[in-house]
Amino acid sequence: MVNNLKPFMDKNYHTLKAANNTSIAGSSMGGLISMYALATYPKVFGKAGVFSPAFWLAKPIEEDLKNALPNLKDSKIYFVAGTLEGKAMITDMNAVYQILNPNGKNKNIKLIEKADGEHKEWFWNREFTDFFKFIAK
Repeated sequence: MVNNLKPFMDKNYHTLKAANNTSIAGSSMGGLISMYALATYPKVFGKAGVFSPAFWLAKPIEEDLKNALPNLKDSKIYFVAGTLEGKAMITDMNAVYQILNPNGKNKNIKLIEKADGEHKEWFWNREFTDFFKFIAK
């Protein structure tokens, strides 16, 4: 993405190239990857949609994010998951959120838990509009 897709898009399409105009989003493993991409490439991505993130697959992410905190200070991050996805989903997402926004005062990081949310495409599709509104303001 960083070495091929993003440069291709910037070269061939009218884009705003700066990180604060570049978003990445994904669900499940894509949510995990989106969080890693934002933390690893803050000069490329400035915003992330982290939908039902599969953080249980990469437990070292918490330590990685602690180390990446200085790089994420200007980032916008939208977390969303459903309580029907299981306790571990909500617990892991909250743990990552607490690392990034320990006092809850950073309005550029948003955490949403939906009571009816499931680990399914319909849920992520429904929540995408709110993510888009969040990153657009």
